[in-house]
Amino acid sequence: MKKLSDKISYLESSFNPLSAEVVMIKRNNLTVFYDCGASDEAFELINNCPGDKIVVLSHFHEDHAFNALRLDIPIYCSKYTLKRIANGVLYKQGTDFKIYDFPSFHSKGCLAIYLPNEKLLMIGDGIYPKDERYYNLSIINNQIKFLNDLDIDNILISHKKQFIYKKDIVLNFLFNLKKSFVKGENIKEV
Repeated sequence: MKKLSDKISYLESSFNPLSAEVVMIKRNNLTVFYDCGASDEAFELINNCPGDKIVVLSHFHEDHAFNALRLDIPIYCSKYTLKRIANGVLYKQGTDFKIYDFPSFHSKGCLAIYLPNEKLLMIGDGIYPKDERYYNLSIINNQIKFLNDLDIDNILISHKKQFIYKKDIVLNFLFNLKKSFVKGENIKEV
């Protein structure tokens, strides 16, 4: 586990099996996990965590959600993900964290978690393309607006070696993506 603060830590992503980062957020009487991954290590982390806990799924892809099938705790997800996760429940807001539908090219039904006190936003795979090069200008504009509307310093993006990005870096990527899209140029990663 890597520590971001006294109340936030994460299990790094893995490749065999492909498993996304699992973020653990300790709140007063609740532990919130953002994604539950696909690895046994992620399952054990969540399953062995004492006290009340929930999982919020960023989206339905197996590397983020496979362990939802094995866990016996509330699994919060979007309406779209709910169609694919048998034991899921439609998300509800926390008292000191907010869950938002996040505009995404990658997958329908993406959710982000916003921690206003920490000025932190988790978006999972939200800024990745659906496939290697599929982007949508309307979604790029919606993502820029979404990020500008929140008071955030840092953004967590799954599967990246860095994982934690300053808001201005992500916005710069999106603005450059928008320019490249309009000009018809090749797209570069963050």
